[in-house]
Amino acid sequence: MTDLLKSVTLEGGLVVNFYDQSNRYFGDFHRICIKVVAELVLLHATDETEPPLVYERTLERMGVATAALETEKSALIDSFLSVSRTYLENPNFPEQLLRKKKSEKTKPVFLRHH
Repeated sequence: MTDLLKSVTLEGGLVVNFYDQSNRYFGDFHRICIKVVAELVLLHATDETEPPLVYERTLERMGVATAALETEKSALIDSFLSVSRTYLENPNFPEQLLRKKKSEKTKPVFLRHH
């Protein structure tokens, strides 16, 4: 299941979407899994053919009873926003994320031979 739970527009216009990917795994117990997705617009885009810059995070909580599902989902989203809002609203955030993603792509990979 990947339903849109909530969409929040932050200062600066960044839209953060929260998608429900939760499932029941045993009896009355559920694994809450919320995917956080935000597409960023870069002011100085260099190549229009590149895919958009996407910020993604996964929020999880295990062992949640059915009766507490909605409350726990809301609590996870609220906690994420209270911790991350300042970071996501920073005007330099898109460029910082782009630098991070580019550095991840250019890291060398070392293979061990047996």
